[in-house]
Amino acid sequence: MKKTQTIRVLTAMLIMTLLLTSLPTTVFAAQTSEGGGTSTQSVMVPTTRRYWTYTKKDAGTGTSGGWELFYEGEPVTAAGETDTAAAGVSYTHTYSGSFGVGVKDKVQGELGYSFGKTTEFSVSRTSRALKKGEYVKAYYMKNYKLTTIKQTEYKNVSGWKQSYPGGPYTYIDETSATGNEKTATAKQAILPKLKLEYFSSTTATSAAMAMQINGFSEKPAYVEYYDYVDGQYVLVDTEVRQ
Repeated sequence: MKKTQTIRVLTAMLIMTLLLTSLPTTVFAAQTSEGGGTSTQSVMVPTTRRYWTYTKKDAGTGTSGGWELFYEGEPVTAAGETDTAAAGVSYTHTYSGSFGVGVKDKVQGELGYSFGKTTEFSVSRTSRALKKGEYVKAYYMKNYKLTTIKQTEYKNVSGWKQSYPGGPYTYIDETSATGNEKTATAKQAILPKLKLEYFSSTTATSAAMAMQINGFSEKPAYVEYYDYVDGQYVLVDTEVRQ
């Protein structure tokens, strides 16, 4: 008989333990009694969680900074010769704007590159046929594939909530926007834009003399602009300056 009672008591204690551990988070609030002492009672409090959602949109391509010289040739000795400007240039994946908590890492994983990582590119461009004494200078401009990330913060409140002091508890699960929004632009480094400037040695000599006398700098007679399209550099614009 005693053994049966013991089993019943243990079973009751186990059930009580399971019920207590399944209850939501509680906060112990101290209240002042009429006699001046304090009493403690447990109050169920819902859990509040904030998080960010985002959408990504392709924003085309864009450049950063100005033209940077990467090659300067020598005047050719015979008409019809060409010159090839070749070099390795490097710059980093980057972004502008700001990210909500946890968004940047997720975006980097989805885009497949890391902000701040440097990428090196081998660039090469051959000039048109040059005149005797003519030479070229080659420049590059940093180029990026752009992705716009629009972000919105939400707040989720879930758990047991008391309808009024001393009243019953009801379970709630409510989500609403906090009004906080952020926008960032991811910039993936891609092959740069190129520019070739054509100079004649006589023009350069005259310009050098003018620069010494008047502070003028040499100017190219002809300029070509190139974009990387479908696996190769393509001439997209020209300028005749003299």
